[in-house]
Amino acid sequence: MFLQRFPTPESVAQAGKRQWQKFLYSRRLRGSDQGARRMEVFARVREFAGTPPTVKAKSLLALSLVQMLFAVEKQLGLYRQRIEELFARHPDHDLFNSLPGAGPKIAPRLLSEIGDDRQRFGGQPQNLQCLAGTAPVNKRSGKQRQYWHVHQRWACDKHLRHAIHLFSEQSLSRCV
Repeated sequence: MFLQRFPTPESVAQAGKRQWQKFLYSRRLRGSDQGARRMEVFARVREFAGTPPTVKAKSLLALSLVQMLFAVEKQLGLYRQRIEELFARHPDHDLFNSLPGAGPKIAPRLLSEIGDDRQRFGGQPQNLQCLAGTAPVNKRSGKQRQYWHVHQRWACDKHLRHAIHLFSEQSLSRCV
């Protein structure tokens, strides 16, 4: 990580252009559109530095936050591993895993949001659509019904709707 390698503006400046290029190349950032811009920022890093005590304090804070992020990342990895284990043992694993585009992250999420109670929706797919907020809502006013004006359902399970949208987006390229 950049902050670990170059914790202060002074260390960035001392490293020089060759080290910056190596760092960007190793992170596959050199060829991007932002590569040249990053090099310009690195070259002017001393302009952004504060007083030496402030730089020292902020550098210590940044390095502490980096260590916390690594700890959180490690815990998230363990959490993901546990989700994969539980999902693999679930009776509906094959059903949700067979959905085109669901993959190892979206399939467990869909299962957790929809649940495994088959009677919950009364055998009607529209009930699941209404809960997820993906069923179209026609505008009604008094005795008038306007079929040409359809809007999104707002009263729904937002987490389920987001999972359905993620799945839909991923399935576009994987399902005819």
